[in-house]
Amino acid sequence: MQTNHIIRLKEFLLGIYDRLPWRILTITEPIIYLLKSIISFLLDIRVDALIFYCQLNPVKEPLFILYIGKKGQKEFVMDFSGATVLSSLPLGHLFFWQILRFLEQTKITRDLTIVHINLVFYRLSGLKGFLNTPDHVKSILYFSNVFQGIKKQFRGNALRKIQKVYDLKYTWSVFFDRAALDHFYFEMYRPYITKRFGERAIIDSYQKVKRLIETGFLVVVQKEDQRMAAAICRVRNNTLVFELVGVEKGKLEYLNEGAFDALYYYCILIAHEKKCSSIDFGKSRPFLDGGLIRYKNLWGSTLVPNKKQYKILGVRIHDPNKTMGKGLLEQYLIFFDKGGLSSLLFLADQAPIHLKYMEQLKKRYHTPGIMHLYAWAPKGFDQEVSQYERRSLDEVPGAFSLD
Repeated sequence: MQTNHIIRLKEFLLGIYDRLPWRILTITEPIIYLLKSIISFLLDIRVDALIFYCQLNPVKEPLFILYIGKKGQKEFVMDFSGATVLSSLPLGHLFFWQILRFLEQTKITRDLTIVHINLVFYRLSGLKGFLNTPDHVKSILYFSNVFQGIKKQFRGNALRKIQKVYDLKYTWSVFFDRAALDHFYFEMYRPYITKRFGERAIIDSYQKVKRLIETGFLVVVQKEDQRMAAAICRVRNNTLVFELVGVEKGKLEYLNEGAFDALYYYCILIAHEKKCSSIDFGKSRPFLDGGLIRYKNLWGSTLVPNKKQYKILGVRIHDPNKTMGKGLLEQYLIFFDKGGLSSLLFLADQAPIHLKYMEQLKKRYHTPGIMHLYAWAPKGFDQEVSQYERRSLDEVPGAFSLD
């Protein structure tokens, strides 16, 4: 079957999927998920190689990313890297068993290579020297029986944020009706996603959002009768799930006024009232220093892999010294490490890392769900640090664990 026929079949099935009533979807969901996995499997037998010319910051040098995966993944590359794609150059088609030879023989200059294919094909491809990375990670807050126990999990300035929510007299309401759904979708969700992510925005269809609210509810936070932010939530397997969020008219300045603080806090209260065992704050890009992950971490969440992921990202950093100045490595990549998740900190310090600074890094970036913190620095570690035996990272020479 030709690739374009498979793509059309996938789009057709997704169109049906978005329109199915929930009572039917609960029966057919496992079957549809299996079909999506099979289609993804077939699509990844042959993939495309492209070079992306990107920029993370106008004042930094351009970034060259070699991407191997599905064609038309400009939005994915921008979402993963946080960079703006200035241009791209197709390099041809590859069967999965040709990827290793192509990478060994190509002379193309690049800062980063990303291989984004089916898990099975990735393992069969024989790639070496890549950090195996999830395309997204999830943030889960696990509940204790009493709310005071939950509050003890909050970190940083979370308690001050809660006090601000009360000081500004935020209130919350729950809606189930069509009018509330329409307002959320057209006046909050779409404007927020478009404003927040720009070209990288991936917007769910109205039919899908309608189906979500049919089995869930809409939480809206208000300040002086002004809608500020909202989230569609559902309770699944005793977990309250943040499905989608939005901000009124996409006004990002509302975030500085505590709109998301109120939304997260009141949803935690709702989940506790419903006697949920956890709350799923949703997916984030796999970067430990990413703003969204750090924000969710304030509310006591633990990072976990996305269980529904049937693809993997292989990420290879070719020259950390050169790539450091281009911005990508400043966000600290999260990767799979012996069955769990670890993260790699690229430090720009032009002096060897000393023990006191290392302890500060461990404290600052301690994150539940991250097994090990690794660090790489241009000048390495000083003698006091180097005397301790530390775990190395084969995929990035010169990187060592901080624990």
